Amino acid sequence: MGTIWSVVYGFWGGKEYNKEIFDELVRIPDYICGSLASMDFDNVEKIPKKHYDLFDKSIVDNERIYIMNIKHGENEDTLSDLKFTRS
Repeated sequence: MGTIWSVVYGFWGGKEYNKEIFDELVRIPDYICGSLASMDFDNVEKIPKKHYDLFDKSIVDNERIYIMNIKHGENEDTLSDLKFTRS
């Protein structure tokens, strides 16, 4: 088991591991984060069409995507989830 973890995280062998195995692992969260980051709910016309379409067709009303919201307070942090629904 230790060898598997070392290969996955690259502890041994440094940059010798195949980086392509991580592509599918990070692709979907990267798309979700990119579309969320480009959302401008005050000025919808500024949102790139491909990001708006991804947000509207894949994230809105999708119970399989869990988006965490962290609010940093003066004395404590609050962790909750964000749900996007059509009104």
